[in-house]
Parts: sequence; C-alpha cells; structure tokens
Amino acid sequence: MEEANGNETSNFLQLYDKIDSAESKNEDASRGLIFSYFDFGEAVFKRYKELKLEHGKDGSQALVKSEVREAISEAKCSDEALRKRMERSEKMYKLFNSIGKEKIAWIRSRAPNGSGQVGSQVTLEIF
Repeated sequence: MEEANGNETSNFLQLYDKIDSAESKNEDASRGLIFSYFDFGEAVFKRYKELKLEHGKDGSQALVKSEVREAISEAKCSDEALRKRMERSEKMYKLFNSIGKEKIAWIRSRAPNGSGQVGSQVTLEIF
C-alpha cells in the first residue's frame, strides 16, 4: 500500500512538473508571437515611411497593403485574416516601439483569476 502511495506521489510530481514546463513554453511562445507581430509591424511602418514622401499618406497606405497582399497569397491568408494581423502588428509595433522592444522579454501571461485554466482569457503583464 505504501509503495502504491509512493508511486502516486511521484506521478503527481511528474505531472506537476509537466504543467510547469508547458506553461514556460507557452510564455516563450507568447513572447515569440509578440516579437513576430512587432517585427511585421515595423517592416510595414518602414515601407510606409519610404513611400509616404512620394505618394502621400493614403497612397502609401494603399501601396503597402497591396505589396503585403501580393507577398502573401489569398490561399495562405484571407483578406480579413490579413487585415486583422496587420492591425495587431501595428498595435504591437506602436506599443513596444514607444516603451522599448526589449520590454517584450518581460511579458508573462496568466489567467485573470490566476487559475491558469485552459480556455480562459489571458492577461499579459509587463514586469
């Protein structure tokens, strides 16, 4: 009976460690995703700035959207999905460009109630 309890205790510890590892990988993936959005937003912004002098604000925005659409086929990404990604990348770029890209590394994710429940809304904290 005690041997069975020892095995269960060891199993609980292994499973708990597995959760810790998965949460750590999730945080790394979240930071990687934010870095990717930032980099995409930065590339779009730089291209916009290059074109703005010659084509004005509206013309350069249209040209950049057209260039991005040309580079990323509709088979890979719908117009709506691409629009949303471009909006997110713009927001990430503006935020972290103003406070510092290095702050992305400080981000930790958690459920709002601290439970870590799968499927719950995630809050990103910058420490």
